[in-house]
Amino acid sequence: MRFRLPRVCGLLGLLAAASPGFAQVPSPEDVLGFPMGGSVTDYGGLYRYLDAIEESPRLRISSFGETFERRELLLLTISSPENLARLEDIQRDTRRLADPRGLAADEAEAIVARTPAGVFLNYGNDGNESAAFEAALWMAWELLSGQHDALLEDLVVYVVPASNPDSHERFAAWFKATARWPDGDPDPNAVEHRAPWGLSTNNNHYQINLNRDSVWSTQPENRALVRLYLDTRPMVFVDHHGETDSFIGPWMAEPLHTVLTGNQRDWLVEYGRAMAADFASEGFPYAPWEFGQFDPGYWDTLPNFTGSIGFTLETTGGGWRGLRLARAGGGEYTLRDGIEQHLIAGRSVLAVTAAHRERRLRDYLDYRREALNEGERPGGWLLSGSSDPARLDAVRGVLLRNGIEVRETSSEVTVRGARPMFPRSGPAAEITLPPGSLVVPGAQPEGRLLQVLLEQDARFSEEFLDYVDEHRERRSDPSFGHPDIWTSADAFYDITAWSAPLTYRLDAWTVGATDLPPPDASEALSLEDAVADPPPTEGEFRNQDAEYGFLIAGGTDHAIRAAAWLLEAAVPFRVATAAFEIGAESFGRGALLAFAGEAPDVPALRAGLAELAAAGAHVLGVDDPLTASGPHLGSDQFVQVARGRVAMAMGGPVRPSAYGSPWYLFERRFGLGFTALSWDRLAATDLRDYRVLILPDGSYPDPGSDSRAGRILDHLEEWTNRGGVLVAMRGASAWLAGEDVAWTRTRLKPGFASKSAFMTDGGRPDDPSPDPEEVGQPTEAIPGAILRALPNPESFLSFGYEEPFPVMVWSSLAFEPDPGIAVAARTPIP
Repeated sequence: MRFRLPRVCGLLGLLAAASPGFAQVPSPEDVLGFPMGGSVTDYGGLYRYLDAIEESPRLRISSFGETFERRELLLLTISSPENLARLEDIQRDTRRLADPRGLAADEAEAIVARTPAGVFLNYGNDGNESAAFEAALWMAWELLSGQHDALLEDLVVYVVPASNPDSHERFAAWFKATARWPDGDPDPNAVEHRAPWGLSTNNNHYQINLNRDSVWSTQPENRALVRLYLDTRPMVFVDHHGETDSFIGPWMAEPLHTVLTGNQRDWLVEYGRAMAADFASEGFPYAPWEFGQFDPGYWDTLPNFTGSIGFTLETTGGGWRGLRLARAGGGEYTLRDGIEQHLIAGRSVLAVTAAHRERRLRDYLDYRREALNEGERPGGWLLSGSSDPARLDAVRGVLLRNGIEVRETSSEVTVRGARPMFPRSGPAAEITLPPGSLVVPGAQPEGRLLQVLLEQDARFSEEFLDYVDEHRERRSDPSFGHPDIWTSADAFYDITAWSAPLTYRLDAWTVGATDLPPPDASEALSLEDAVADPPPTEGEFRNQDAEYGFLIAGGTDHAIRAAAWLLEAAVPFRVATAAFEIGAESFGRGALLAFAGEAPDVPALRAGLAELAAAGAHVLGVDDPLTASGPHLGSDQFVQVARGRVAMAMGGPVRPSAYGSPWYLFERRFGLGFTALSWDRLAATDLRDYRVLILPDGSYPDPGSDSRAGRILDHLEEWTNRGGVLVAMRGASAWLAGEDVAWTRTRLKPGFASKSAFMTDGGRPDDPSPDPEEVGQPTEAIPGAILRALPNPESFLSFGYEEPFPVMVWSSLAFEPDPGIAVAARTPIP
């Protein structure tokens, strides 16, 4: 294959002869030894290139974080030498615009006049989309070469070459080891286009999709990137992705969240029009973005909700398409084209921003000023300190890491006019908040993002809902059943319900501005408190020297961590199946009890419980088996927990991110060890050593047509009949509810798909195809709703859920339960 030179290279040759500064900057090809799109660059190649350009007067290189696999997160700050000399002052001015309280009009105008606009170019969020990583190197070279010096007088460009380096390195190592030398195989069936399970995902080490995690920042990559975003406060944030049939650029498309202003919509269209014109002149196919700005978890939505202009760019080449891939209609997708398209788009973004620098800065300032007025928002939110401390800590961390101002009560505070967020009923009332409660005022510079995160209802425009209803009506027509036809579910891109207080099951209220507790009733928390994991709320360990036993309060995430620790430490323990009182303290179902006489090492048990208490658990040492009410501690209503190993299936039909979520939860949150078992070998694996087996979500094959699936089902039936506990999640539940599975009477509800919607890992060609009977099936999925669930007080699965609780529904699955089995919770039908 002959590689086409970039369209700018003719001009670059003239510049090289005319500009000494340009001649001193080597290109990626000069350093790495292959032309643009000629190979995939690994992280070592990135370091080699940075070593070659680090002396440029237009560049600063810094590290802003680290991944689970100990890879540096690197930032290239590029601007004119004069701007870099005063970079700290520029960033201070930009942060001053971000908090306009007390900012006088003349001071604001002075800042606008002297401040370059920050443009953040984020590459490699999905590390397997290789054109983005390559484009970062070539864009850096262009900016350092002297070609765009006029633009750099008005801009500070922040380039992150790889915000998900673990994903990129995993993909690059596999691709370089399998691709046909020297220019790839365009055959779609070639192995280089079909990576094994988990090697070509866009997820990080724990298979968490970082582009759904921006605002929640559960992962270190996003925590570092959010902090960098707050430090730099860019006016534009561009997230580079792939791979699509035409290059996709910014536009305005429903659904749009109501906090997105008309001015921001105009900016999105302005960038889109400029980009479309540039692509037209270069002859590449181009399409405007067709999905909305709604879910705050994306790296193109979070910036918009804070006043910047954020958008995604999707290019055609690279990624699973390799160096080149034959198009069905003729021609090829190439990595080189994918890189060039990102470069064209990047130049367009820089040109528009520089040309309208002052207007962009003023519009950003106006957004932040308007956010200070709560308008239709509540005056504030109250989150009770009596909530599950681990969950309260998690929400506190989310708010603080995003620059949202939070105060914490140091003593009891009485508040009037509080309206409960759940259940949502009754008039406003007076409440008393315990110490450690969070007070979050609505009138603050980040007030709009705060509204997005905490509001009960994520609102759509009436026009959009009418549009969806129209298509839903069409779906009721049997003649409208072709799978390629737009469905109402297509209008929703991923999740549409996420209210943090409800998702984390906190006791929470909204309150008017005049009823907020005064500032002297609480203490302001600092962003520094949340740079890493927020410091946990401490629990307590009373009567540590008790000789009889130790009780651990159930119903919280800390009880789960305590159970995992007891299992790991080989300490026998029991679980209370009924509520009881001992002394002046009440314990609910799910409380843990460890007898000192059964512990292999009592001092080690006390030390371990003390560590759990320091992290939030509530532990009570007891010297007497008798209780004030409820079952006594020696009763058979305290059931001993059987020891046994936990396993989880991976590979095959399991979605990598569906495996990654519990992997991260067990390993990082709860310290619960498990063994990963290969799906391909599951039928031959001796399961007798395992007490629990988890089947994550995925597209599981029909056992009637897949012999391996049939053997696995037979093996699992035999194992469960011997006492094994099988936990199935989403698509795995649908698989077990199939008509060919005789050992459960739970069945998929007619009219619902047997595979879950909104849960993909990028639509790669090796994704399983839908079952033939599903094609054209009129599935009406729920893209996001928070419902009221009623726990079953007789089920062990509802331990810790004694009262009605909110539950998120995000699926196209519904089941007819086995009538002979009591479910853990149910949602009443109005």
